[in-house]
Amino acid sequence: MKQVLRDERGMALALAIVAMVIVGALVAGALFSGTQEQRMAESSRFQQQSFGVAEAGASELIRTWNTTTFNGRRAYPQDSAATIQWTQAASNTGSFNGSVYKLADNLYLFDVTGRDTMSRANRLQGGGFNQRLGVLTRIKPLQVDIQASLTTGNSDQLAGQAVVDGNDHVR
Repeated sequence: MKQVLRDERGMALALAIVAMVIVGALVAGALFSGTQEQRMAESSRFQQQSFGVAEAGASELIRTWNTTTFNGRRAYPQDSAATIQWTQAASNTGSFNGSVYKLADNLYLFDVTGRDTMSRANRLQGGGFNQRLGVLTRIKPLQVDIQASLTTGNSDQLAGQAVVDGNDHVR
């Protein structure tokens, strides 16, 4: 019995060191995995933000449509595209630029590139994120024949103190 005990001397120290190495490797692996997940999530956020800025840029072009600049051009490729300079998005989440191509009478192609604020300031390693968006749209001016501010039919019934007066009044 004494012979067996002598051969196992120092075994507890060796097992403790092996256990510490294994636990340390597990902790290092978990830390590495967590760091990679955090980086991927941050990259996805910047990518989505730059795509949102590109979409906002295309919407802004439609909202602020300039008939003089865009409608007067000849169809592609005879006339060069109208260039949109870098413009800060209304939400302050980034900026966009691009081109507007006239393809036919009322058919246009918007080529918009969006950058998020971190990428635009070059604060990201590797240059950051750009998202390029193409929007094919038909711009048709709305023709509304407005003859009066209020038009009533034949059999309108007014109740109470309501009065219809067709004259202009300054208040």
